[in-house]
Amino acid sequence: MILALILSAFSLPSVSVAEHAPLTTPVLSVTNLKRNLVAIFRVDGCTPGRSVGLFVSLTGSGPTTVTTGPCGQIGLDLTPRLFYIGTTNANGSGVALFTQPIPAGAGGRTVYSQAVDYYPCSVSNLLVAVVAN
Repeated sequence: MILALILSAFSLPSVSVAEHAPLTTPVLSVTNLKRNLVAIFRVDGCTPGRSVGLFVSLTGSGPTTVTTGPCGQIGLDLTPRLFYIGTTNANGSGVALFTQPIPAGAGGRTVYSQAVDYYPCSVSNLLVAVVAN
């Protein structure tokens, strides 16, 4: 009772709990990166249900800055000319998948790619892979 009286004498600020970002950095990987097949780019550690974008360069590993709607300007480890593969939503487990057909003439080319989790504007690892013949 005494403690309740003492605590009631203090005016405490209201506290709100904000939605927070995942504590991990998105991790980008690729399978099926072979000419004439459909590659699958996988991004783990994304915010569930939120948008994720994928960028690719055939030139090198940057750095450069891109402007995205949700994040404004964000730095990537890619060299222009960049290809924006698209946007997809991460599933409930925080996994985003992108499929990309690989042309016949791409065998032996080095592909540099990075993903952006648009909430909270976090950038994945730089993935460097060679297209198999």
